[in-house]
Amino acid sequence: MRRASSLPGTLAGQHPARVSTSVLPATGPGGIAQREFALAAADHRPAAGGTVAAAALDLRSGLQVAWAPHRTGFTASLVKLDVLLALLLQRQDEGRSPTPTEQRLAYRMITTSDNDATTALWHRIGAGPGLGAALARFGLTETDPGPGGEWGLTRTTPADRIRLLTALTGHDGPLADGHRFAALRLLHRVVPGQRWGVTAAATDRGLPVRNGWVKNGWLPLRADDHRWVVTSAGIVPVGGGPMLLAVLSSGWPSLAEGVRVVEGLSRLAAGALGRARAGDGRPPQG
Repeated sequence: MRRASSLPGTLAGQHPARVSTSVLPATGPGGIAQREFALAAADHRPAAGGTVAAAALDLRSGLQVAWAPHRTGFTASLVKLDVLLALLLQRQDEGRSPTPTEQRLAYRMITTSDNDATTALWHRIGAGPGLGAALARFGLTETDPGPGGEWGLTRTTPADRIRLLTALTGHDGPLADGHRFAALRLLHRVVPGQRWGVTAAATDRGLPVRNGWVKNGWLPLRADDHRWVVTSAGIVPVGGGPMLLAVLSSGWPSLAEGVRVVEGLSRLAAGALGRARAGDGRPPQG
């Protein structure tokens, strides 16, 4: 895949801050945003046995908010971005681009979430061990690849999702610009029916636009009485500047309910960060 000279769209010229979700701000605009988001996120939990976790980073200001950012959850199809980046990193190490077949598989895996394409690339990268080795080079410390061929049962945390997105959007990660931009282009071409999730937070001049670079996951979990795992992560333009957002959740009786909560949390996180970015952080009411 060819090198590109600039990041696509609203990512051009951005210099991402480093994620540090283990120490969230206690004072100032960041502290207000964190308290506001934490109070709201506490209300978005499945009635029984489920979990919700989220993290967000504003690339313009470096401010961040999170709810249970180190809580582990299943990725479902969210791991397909990891598989893509592992493939690109391996081919970069070999001094070559992915083959035409691999490029076609990668396109299907990301833009339409094709499972057969994912399984093919999962084996090409060396399955779980190959993925784990690649993710370690991206700085991930809380992601455990799924066993055998069960790539959808990879476990991760919102903090690790933000770390991966930070490496994808910045120049400090292991991937050369050409490979990073190729991955970003695929994320931007996800089919409309799968552009839900964190893109719900996207705004342009204060209006919702459903824009951004996104990968989602959804899976009825057999071990949880077929309740749904619903996940979403991506780069979203909010108020003229990009934010990194990641939400993991499980325990939903339906996909629609999980999507509704994931999108609600995404809007809450972006709203809290947007107000803090503008110096308009307000203490939560109630």
